Amino acid sequence: MVDWKCITRTQKRSSLPSSFFHAPSSFSSFASCPPFRQTWRACNTWATSPGHPFFSFYPTGAFDQLRRVKRAIYAGSFDPVTNGHLDVLERAARLFDEVIIAVVQNGEKKALFSAAERVELIKEASVHIKNVRVTQFTGLLVDYAKQVQAAAMIRGLRAISDFEFEFQMALMNRRLEPTLETLFLMPREDYSYVSSRLIKEIAQLGGKVEAFVPPGVVTALKKRFAQ
Repeated sequence: MVDWKCITRTQKRSSLPSSFFHAPSSFSSFASCPPFRQTWRACNTWATSPGHPFFSFYPTGAFDQLRRVKRAIYAGSFDPVTNGHLDVLERAARLFDEVIIAVVQNGEKKALFSAAERVELIKEASVHIKNVRVTQFTGLLVDYAKQVQAAAMIRGLRAISDFEFEFQMALMNRRLEPTLETLFLMPREDYSYVSSRLIKEIAQLGGKVEAFVPPGVVTALKKRFAQ
């Protein structure tokens, strides 16, 4: 990304080359963004007005100084992803510019689906949410969050029973990385009792899970337990 640093100089237009008032080539793709195009036009008009100081932008290498992208990370095993997960994801996507779903490769849990399979199931289920990116990771979540420059971690709360564990994890993550916030979101009441563990048990015993998971997950569960 590109940062456009502001500079000011009290100079007349006649004392500067005409090329100085035009955006550099590296600026062209970003300048097509309507909000910035309006800002550039306004600043350039102001700069060329008699008696006003010159005001311009030039690239320095870090776009975040101009507009910081609000990015959140939503991590979990998602084995498999449920409608409750998607409900929380949709709520987070309305609050942030980008939400990264991070599939945990957790050695402590014996997963029904591989991490790659879970990533594909989530991508299919979240295709209607445009500002979502699906990845997988290992190691500490706070380290991965710093790597992707996330400002917050999303956690879903289904019931009061979830809170004690989530509260403990939030405090530990804050101790490990004080700049990273934790945001708790509650899904719709219809999904407050839905968990991946229960879904797997129901599907394994031949029950219907269509009301609790996306269609792609229904198909994947049937195939897996038919083996």
